[in-house]
Amino acid sequence: MCSTAEKRLIHNTNRIMVCGLSSTGMLMDGFQYWDVPYFFSLAMWLALPECGRYAELGLDKMRAAHKDWMAQRLHKEHTLESRMNT
Repeated sequence: MCSTAEKRLIHNTNRIMVCGLSSTGMLMDGFQYWDVPYFFSLAMWLALPECGRYAELGLDKMRAAHKDWMAQRLHKEHTLESRMNT
């Protein structure tokens, strides 16, 4: 088993190798106009794990905020009902 730091190092090394080799292969025949979208798609593909991680964090925060909001709302409704019943 690898630690989190080792996994991160392996992942980043792999990304550097993919980016370097892809960019070298892309530019070996000279720069052409279709290299631009290819480079952007390569950058997006390499950044995809971080984008997914940030999306998961955002969803977790939204769920927690919604859960807190619902708890506050139910508490207010319960308080109003108990006041009306007395």
